[in-house]
Amino acid sequence: MFGATYGQLQHAVGWSQPETAKDWLLARGFLAGDEIKPQDPKAAVTAMLKLVKKPLASEVFVELAQCVGLARCQDRAFKKFRDTLQRWFPAQ
Repeated sequence: MFGATYGQLQHAVGWSQPETAKDWLLARGFLAGDEIKPQDPKAAVTAMLKLVKKPLASEVFVELAQCVGLARCQDRAFKKFRDTLQRWFPAQ
């Protein structure tokens, strides 16, 4: 999810529920069976934080962002943006 593993997600939100974060997201419609990440990741994380009674804080998103790799991103618009930037600013 988000490019992060579900273990990293669970750590970031302080997940202590009996079901895994992935199972919880699937059961509540945040994640479809074949999706890697929810259509609305912020809403998914916000709902998870509410469940574990942890405040919505930028630190959660910072922790997730630090473990996300952009190379595996499957979003077409982002890939086009990334490819354009790489053409404009080639590695030297």
